[in-house]
Amino acid sequence: MSTELWKVAVPATSLLKRPIFLILPKRECELYFHFEDGDGRWSRFSIQFSGVEAFKCTHLTSCDTQVLKAAYGKLIGLADTPWLAEIRQTYNGRVTSVKELQHLMICFETGPCYEFICLDYALSF
Repeated sequence: MSTELWKVAVPATSLLKRPIFLILPKRECELYFHFEDGDGRWSRFSIQFSGVEAFKCTHLTSCDTQVLKAAYGKLIGLADTPWLAEIRQTYNGRVTSVKELQHLMICFETGPCYEFICLDYALSF
């Protein structure tokens, strides 16, 4: 089961470039992309993931169709996935509770599909 946490404000086909994925210091990752706003200007938007324990990138040809539809142009939270359970089981206790970890996913028009096991995320323009 998935929960929609955020949706791209413009159609996913309106992105001007493919999303850029960055691995940042201190267990953070960022996905950012550009889109054309209503005034014809390029705007930058990013999602920053913090407390990242694991991440993966899967090309669309290898994604589960149902999950892909749920995460297309949206950041979703996936509950009780096998991957999340595996990370929780081996987690070395850097936070109070392993239940704080969450499995997040987002996919775009040209791919790929990004997944994160992390503590939190933040959106910024």
